[in-house]
Amino acid sequence: MRRLMRRAFGVLAVGSLLVGCPGALDRPERFFMDAGVCSDVETTIFVPSCGGVGCHENPGAAGNLDLVSAGVAGRIKAATSTCMARPMTSYLLEKLKPSPGCGALMPLGSNDPLPADQVKCVEQYLARLADGGA
Repeated sequence: MRRLMRRAFGVLAVGSLLVGCPGALDRPERFFMDAGVCSDVETTIFVPSCGGVGCHENPGAAGNLDLVSAGVAGRIKAATSTCMARPMTSYLLEKLKPSPGCGALMPLGSNDPLPADQVKCVEQYLARLADGGA
């Protein structure tokens, strides 16, 4: 009987290891960001973090930089910052990191900066734009 119980327990243990626990993800996009594969930065980061009344959406986008409506990549590639006329592809990233050279940390008015995984995604996105990508 004891031998049968050990075998039954062994089968259950191996079975549970093979099946595992599927779990659940609250924000599946973060899983992909952590793996170095970023989802659509324009809609998953810029729209919720940069859009809003008085921020970076038309009409009246702050700094004349609309980060919400269609054509964001083209606007970023064409724009220069109001800080020493630097390319927007490098200036925008600087604004997401602590102690930017000009102005305030973005998103403005937020108590917390963007999470590091989102900043990394924006950095990859801006690097692609700087290299001529879309």
